[in-house]
Amino acid sequence: ETLSSIAGKYKDITYQDIAKANGIHNPNNIYVGQRITIPNQPASSPTHPKTDPSFKPVDDSTSIGGSKGSGCGECKITVELLNNLVGNSGKWFTGKGGKSKTYRAEYSTYTQVHGFDKKEFIKILKRKMKKYTIDKSCYHVAHFLSQIIHESAHFDTTLEYGSGHNYEPGVHKDAIKNGNTHKGDGKKYRGRGLIQLTWKNNYRDYGRSRGIDFIHNPHAIGNNMENAIDASCWYWRHHGAIHKKYGAKGDINILIDHEKHNVKLVTLAVNGGHNGLVERQRIFKKLLTKWKLK
Repeated sequence: ETLSSIAGKYKDITYQDIAKANGIHNPNNIYVGQRITIPNQPASSPTHPKTDPSFKPVDDSTSIGGSKGSGCGECKITVELLNNLVGNSGKWFTGKGGKSKTYRAEYSTYTQVHGFDKKEFIKILKRKMKKYTIDKSCYHVAHFLSQIIHESAHFDTTLEYGSGHNYEPGVHKDAIKNGNTHKGDGKKYRGRGLIQLTWKNNYRDYGRSRGIDFIHNPHAIGNNMENAIDASCWYWRHHGAIHKKYGAKGDINILIDHEKHNVKLVTLAVNGGHNGLVERQRIFKKLLTKWKLK
């Protein structure tokens, strides 16, 4: 847990409120087993949602996005489904696809995600999709899965294979505009997470949304599955590459609401181009067939 994720479970509570109530000077520094007081809660209210009798944990085999009348099929995410989509029934996030020394040296330290338990991965994925309302409909889910599968090289990595040199100031024309102003920023702020969060400005903005300093600890996005998934969901709802069309302002859900079959449009919002479009389309169509969507 983080103070930000805890705050998200309560109405009108921010992570700053919780930090102040508990005398926590560094919101990044909480530990397992620590008791956290939630401020401004009625005395009769539970201090944690899991103590509420009405609280029900998400079953990793249940469907998501399938509310009645939403137009969804069963929309179930299972280990079997994802194994089939990525074409790998073995371990995920092994980094085998990365060949460069730079990548191998860095990813070898990402021990918290190597071979990550698949059922736990799905539980986190569903929870984060619910948090960011990406489970609004099965079309949102299908697009999201097709994009994260391709971007993560079929769940092989949470770190971009490239060295990041292409994002250096003086190399990339938009480097300075995106916050990469010093030599080495390209490597430091290259793609991490499932959707490969890139650029210093994005690391800064995402960190502010979570109350976590990812500028000085960029590895925390790649070497923590909660962060790797959460960062991808955050990007999907807030920092997509398309802003003017349909007034999306970076919210990819809005694009899907208007053009639910347009993988090319969603890919442009995720990738800034159309790299891997054919594969993204193939995965999306496979999900439409599996979930009996038109």
